[in-house]
Amino acid sequence: MNKCINCGCDDAYPSLPPSPTPAECPNPQPCSEVFDAQCIILTTPDIKCGDDIVIAENASVLNALEGIVSYFCQRLVTLTNYINSQLSIINGRLTTIEGDIVTIQGDITNIQSDINSINSALTIVQGNITTIQGQITSLEGSSVQSVTGLNTDNTDPLNPIVKISVDGTTITGLGTPASPLVATGGGGGSISGSGIDAYVARWTPNGTTLGTGVIRDNNSTVGINNNPISSAQLSINSSVTTGISLVNSFLGTIATGMSITVTGNNSFSNEGLVANAQNSTGNNRGIRGVANSTVGTNIGLTGSALNGAANYAIQLFDGTEGIGKVLTCVTADGKANWVSTNLQKVITTSYTLTDADNDYTIFINNGASAITISLGAITIANFSVGFIQEGSADVTFSGAGLSNPVGLKCLGQGYQTFIERKLSTSTYYLLGNTKA
Repeated sequence: MNKCINCGCDDAYPSLPPSPTPAECPNPQPCSEVFDAQCIILTTPDIKCGDDIVIAENASVLNALEGIVSYFCQRLVTLTNYINSQLSIINGRLTTIEGDIVTIQGDITNIQSDINSINSALTIVQGNITTIQGQITSLEGSSVQSVTGLNTDNTDPLNPIVKISVDGTTITGLGTPASPLVATGGGGGSISGSGIDAYVARWTPNGTTLGTGVIRDNNSTVGINNNPISSAQLSINSSVTTGISLVNSFLGTIATGMSITVTGNNSFSNEGLVANAQNSTGNNRGIRGVANSTVGTNIGLTGSALNGAANYAIQLFDGTEGIGKVLTCVTADGKANWVSTNLQKVITTSYTLTDADNDYTIFINNGASAITISLGAITIANFSVGFIQEGSADVTFSGAGLSNPVGLKCLGQGYQTFIERKLSTSTYYLLGNTKA
């Protein structure tokens, strides 16, 4: 119904024409229409939010308003509870962040469980991540550009403070407040922690922890199991059978096991390889060359000298060297010395021949004393020796295998006699000036 305020008019139905304005009410207040909300009916079909009916068909205005308020109040409470349960404290696992976290300006105070995967880039964290009690299992997106000052207030150097895992390998730091672990990635950086100065680190004992190795680097020279020394770029101290073992399996024209080049332009000697063997009670060999192949030609040791003012393919010195001497095998196992091409010796008493007498001329200066020349343990197949008698007494030859026959003597002073071994029969013959 119409209700006119302070105008002295009676109530009238809305369908009647408006009442005339009385003279005593020249300025009537505006009229308003008042309806009972229960009596106004909405004839629309059901009004829904999704599958939920918010306003039913033929509901009154009162019921419609109450339905709207009730529906959204309930949903707001549910949404608030859900947000609080998910974002206030992350007590469960943050399994996946598929998009980019562009900026976190405040502090992440506590993540109590594991971050299993960040698939995209974590661009900026401007605040502090105070504590991660679980593990960061995987960072699969962009590289971590910088991680600095990973450290806690722990002064116990035996307990690692920080572990960084990369492809299953863990770097463990022993940072302390006085010496924090600093790890920088993203195209180069450094890892520092406790250790022995100038030692190269190695993974020990099981591939998960950094420890001290046997390589030492003083920023000038390097030592392996040895102090670096100023006179050697690399020095190795070995206590095992082989100091350096080198295998080259290259298949090509020429495979080289070791190539050494010395290019110093100086007035002293340049030596490509110096091998020093000492202190053995057996054989001390400076260099041993072994060529062992079932095909091709085997050469144990070669030497060449080219383009010099003077060229010598090889230089050997053992105290027997001298001008005009030749290198001659003097033992059955191939040992050699420098010897004169005119091999001579003098004997004055009885004498036993050995391999060392091969190719010698022996002067027998026995004077008036008779002596005997015997065959010893001779192994050289083409053994040959000559004798010239300077004494006056008899010189008798004896020994197993000596033919023509055993017991022959040199003919006398000034005469020459020979012992020759026949290769095919290994029979020794006494030749030359002999007598019974």
